Amino acid sequence: MPLMICVLPAEDSITERHNSGNDEWLKEFIHLYFNSKYARKGYKFGNRHYSLMEDTDEQGLDGFDVVEKYIRAMTEDGSGSEVDNVKHLYGATLLLPACSS
Repeated sequence: MPLMICVLPAEDSITERHNSGNDEWLKEFIHLYFNSKYARKGYKFGNRHYSLMEDTDEQGLDGFDVVEKYIRAMTEDGSGSEVDNVKHLYGATLLLPACSS
């Protein structure tokens, strides 16, 4: 799948931030957009998988239980701070809808 298809949903947000002169935010946004741990297949911690792609695209989950799972992950995933985990989840939620069609 061409990369351009995955970039389009974030284009407005990137353009808005770039125009405001917030370059640090832009660098972090691009990094998390393409490297979100929650967008990766096979990402897990503890005994549970935390791949938004596997949960939604492959298993077809779309209920509130998915939301609750990732809310819990923000505090339980010790690989980063809660703030960093939220940023990774934000990147995954932007990336996956574009790449799953």
